Amino acid sequence: MWNVWPRKGNLDIGADGDVTIVDMKRTGVIDEESLHSKNKLSPWHGWKVKGLPVYTIVRGKVVAKDGEIAPDAAPEGEFIRP
Repeated sequence: MWNVWPRKGNLDIGADGDVTIVDMKRTGVIDEESLHSKNKLSPWHGWKVKGLPVYTIVRGKVVAKDGEIAPDAAPEGEFIRP
């Protein structure tokens, strides 16, 4: 759709390898104060959810574990023009 295939949306050799692993058995409540975003307001604040992220991997490096930013994580993103 955005003309970024095969670098994005794919785990083949040469692709960025961005993936989030979700544990569908974990439950939690969305809390605005614990969001990792500049905008702390969320229409989902207080919602009970099932399925929480366990790992987020960007370009092959673990950048978040159990909902917390990895202490040695550095910005790894790269803008790709469609």
